[in-house]
Amino acid sequence: MCLHAGSNQVKREENLMSFVLPSLEKECCLRFTVCSHVMRPRASVKRLFSKDSEMIAKNDSGYFIRLAVGTGRHVHVDVARPAFFTDSETQTPKTDCSWPQLQKALGHFVGEKVEARVSGFFLLPINNLSGSEFVKLLSVETKIASFSIKLTGGTLTLSGAPINRIRWNLRKGGKEMVFDLRSVFAGALDEAYLVDLFNTLVSSFRLFITEK
Repeated sequence: MCLHAGSNQVKREENLMSFVLPSLEKECCLRFTVCSHVMRPRASVKRLFSKDSEMIAKNDSGYFIRLAVGTGRHVHVDVARPAFFTDSETQTPKTDCSWPQLQKALGHFVGEKVEARVSGFFLLPINNLSGSEFVKLLSVETKIASFSIKLTGGTLTLSGAPINRIRWNLRKGGKEMVFDLRSVFAGALDEAYLVDLFNTLVSSFRLFITEK
């Protein structure tokens, strides 16, 4: 993918700050996604939405970063650890650019007002959640006659919280739990927006799931 802004963007590009990526492994997160819709793009930015395109890079931490720009004023960023691809059936992506090149392309959208859907995919051993009130609530086993009923997955919808959905399920015979947290965001895209939105998810993850 090749993104070119107008001549009035040259100075901005030369002075671009580095985008800050979240530390996924520290929080047991395998993949983090921000799917943004640019509200009222500048004229120079509108030209970048003329066709669908994407680029994939890998940084020094081994994270795969994917930037997809779409015709619907769509700016999509995925950040994934290699473990996400070994743990799922998703094929490990092939990179086609460097991390600095991807940052330069993403930098064209700095300052734009966006509405975004944010998600994080977390994986924890069940032993790490032994004291979690959330897990205790969902681990209740009900017996009817000679039958036993127990939840192994589900979706919770939240209101009035920083996140609006928690999807979870047990895996590997109940030895692991995976969580997919979702939230929404409205504001300006800047060089810290990825890590700031990730931290919001992590705070909710700790509050609702891992807190004992």
